[in-house]
Amino acid sequence: MNCFHGFLQRNLAPHFRKPGTGFFGFLCRQFLKGNRPLEETAFRSLDAQPHHKILEIGFGYGHGISYALDNGMRDGSGVVYGMDFSAEACDHVRKLLINDLKSGKLEIIFGDVANIPLKESTIDRVFHTNCYYFWPEPLNVCREILRVMTPGGIMTTGIEPEKVKRAALSGVIEPCQIDPDFYIECLVEAGFEHVRMEEASYQRNGHKVIFAQKKKV
Repeated sequence: MNCFHGFLQRNLAPHFRKPGTGFFGFLCRQFLKGNRPLEETAFRSLDAQPHHKILEIGFGYGHGISYALDNGMRDGSGVVYGMDFSAEACDHVRKLLINDLKSGKLEIIFGDVANIPLKESTIDRVFHTNCYYFWPEPLNVCREILRVMTPGGIMTTGIEPEKVKRAALSGVIEPCQIDPDFYIECLVEAGFEHVRMEEASYQRNGHKVIFAQKKKV
């Protein structure tokens, strides 16, 4: 069992943090399909409006972005931004949603969430799933996300705590910083308000959503 655990950590776990190519990249894509309902939960919890500018962090293979566009974000003046530091994931989504890129409804950003190339106070809503425990410096990332959000802006984090624990124990992800309380503390220290974790109103049992809001002016 220890050998298998080590095998997963060496070969599969890196692709969950940064999706890539090859056999283990393919396996990662299959696993991530199971994340789709949680991405939908995180987006639906945002109370996003068609005029909003929305950012999904760590979008993987694009289901959350596609879901946002299909559920109101093509209907108004808003824009969906997706940011990921996997070149493979960015290329995949650019091809998948090429028409939305051409129309200006979608922008794909390749880069590190610790340094978001967007101006201060430009994003109304942020959502992500299965990301924060991969951030080397989560407090700095939370501060950077807060910087680009508009006053009163809302961020939702979709999480399945028990599933994350099982993944960490199996070696699929490294067991560091998976505690949602740790992440919540980072959000509060960064300056977010009304930070709380609730049972999700949508989708499957076991889904939880961490809400955080930027202070209103």
